[in-house]
Amino acid sequence: MDTEKLLLKKIENEIGYKEEDVVSDEIFITDVTSEQVKFHLYDIGTLLEDDTENNIFTASINAGFFNKNNAVLAIKYEKNKLIIKAFANEGLINQKTAEKAITKLKEKVDKNYSSPKNNKKIIILCVGGGLCALILGCGIWKCNSMHSATKNYNKEVVKYNKIVEQYNDTSKSISVSNIDGFLDEVDKLPTVDEKLSSVIKSWTDGNSTKKIKKDISTIKEMEKVLSDEEKIMKSIDSPSKEWVIEKVKNISHVKDVKAVTRDNDVTGFLDKESGGCKECVYFIYDTIENEQYKDKEDSIARGTDGGGAIEIFANLKDAENRCAYLKEFDDTILDSGSYALIGTMVVRTSYKLSYEKQYELTDEIFKAFTKN
Repeated sequence: MDTEKLLLKKIENEIGYKEEDVVSDEIFITDVTSEQVKFHLYDIGTLLEDDTENNIFTASINAGFFNKNNAVLAIKYEKNKLIIKAFANEGLINQKTAEKAITKLKEKVDKNYSSPKNNKKIIILCVGGGLCALILGCGIWKCNSMHSATKNYNKEVVKYNKIVEQYNDTSKSISVSNIDGFLDEVDKLPTVDEKLSSVIKSWTDGNSTKKIKKDISTIKEMEKVLSDEEKIMKSIDSPSKEWVIEKVKNISHVKDVKAVTRDNDVTGFLDKESGGCKECVYFIYDTIENEQYKDKEDSIARGTDGGGAIEIFANLKDAENRCAYLKEFDDTILDSGSYALIGTMVVRTSYKLSYEKQYELTDEIFKAFTKN
């Protein structure tokens, strides 16, 4: 088996993969042993497998925004390079988790082992006050530049934290636990000390204006992600029946998407004072065929059994209570199919669909609801 197939097989064994989303890369190395590579993987992630026969490491590394997503890397060690395949399951927003995980490994390898081990101590004697003054002047110039960049960094952190507050306030009133890539709560970022003495220490520890500016760019990316996600969260907080119908009607095999009215609410669940749904939208799934439906072309007449329903609640508590009620019938003769919470809605699918199809249909509905 060639190297590429071997690496993909390693990823498949751990997480599976979509071929179009696999990231390929190479890191050229000098005097780096396989043990040193292994040490780095322990340092930045979790070593999943050490295939000594094929010189392949498999590792999991947290990356993406907030380091909340993980990528699986399969790494072939050769004398002068590392051959890498990486894959990560991404949510609605591509966080480039695989690419960032590879970058973490690159930075580790470059930092410690990009030059030969046979390093010699070089003693530089600064002779003459002019040379010392030049070096001192360069240091002061760099620190002043870093000082300014640090202030800009803190300004961006303050802006980011305000967006985090808005995100967290919005997420409290809905459920996002079933949406890939969304967080129930996001942590704020701390500001850093702006005192010149602290900036100088940061510089001597290896920080730079370039790195700070890169951090600022990353924070701005995170701000956009959170702002986009907050807009989505607001849209699934007790939406109108018209919004739901518009989102669902174009899903494959979904037909006759209609909202219940007081005149045809056979269940009596609409606008019920104690926990009833605000709106209810039924739909037919056209692969469901049953003799009992030959005289019932209407999705409302068929009910959830004919395809599914989206029950829209005024608040999260009522939606959660509805799920708790439906859970009582799980694995009983009265089990009506799947149900899942998103925002303040309960998405239901018919028991006449296979378990796999129920999951797939629910996932399609979720994607329709959360598409920008």
